[in-house]
Amino acid sequence: PTYKENRAHFAAWSVTSSPLMLGVDFFNTSQMDMAWSVVSNDEVLAVNSRWVGHPGTLVASQTVNLEDMLSTYPQAVPCDDKDPAQNGWRLEEVQGGASGLCRIVSGNGLCVDVSVGTPIGLQACRNDSQSQLFVMRSDGAITWEANGKPECIEVAGKSGPVLQRRRCFDVAPKHQRFTFTNGMWQDAGTPDD
Repeated sequence: PTYKENRAHFAAWSVTSSPLMLGVDFFNTSQMDMAWSVVSNDEVLAVNSRWVGHPGTLVASQTVNLEDMLSTYPQAVPCDDKDPAQNGWRLEEVQGGASGLCRIVSGNGLCVDVSVGTPIGLQACRNDSQSQLFVMRSDGAITWEANGKPECIEVAGKSGPVLQRRRCFDVAPKHQRFTFTNGMWQDAGTPDD
């Protein structure tokens, strides 16, 4: 884990007044150097020490059906033409709209919709939805207008990865360049490739 992840993890346990334990090799100088500033933070330790009788109360709970979630938010996975979920993607020209407008339609007939938020999701296709209308640039970037500024779809995120809204570049980086070939929607790669 990174320094920021360690700090966030330690803070989360501290907020709930959990017993704090240190699991680090004391003889490993680099581990100790990274851990010490986290575990010796007086403000975080003070929060942990202010026990008020319980670690918190559940405010709301929601059951999430994993199959529904995966069908609502496309995941970027290695291409497999035998996987039915990865087939049938198409770039569909919008008739009667401005020149070059298109929709991205999944194999199950849902459209990519940027109004869902981040990550970008799938919704029933609607002719009147501006959040489902895109332009595919010659470099493979998929753009739309958001509050008068162009935004692009990109593959990003540590878990997933998923489709996210990001600013566009004059020349699209590989995680913002896409192709549609034989029913598969592919990107040119992620920043870590």
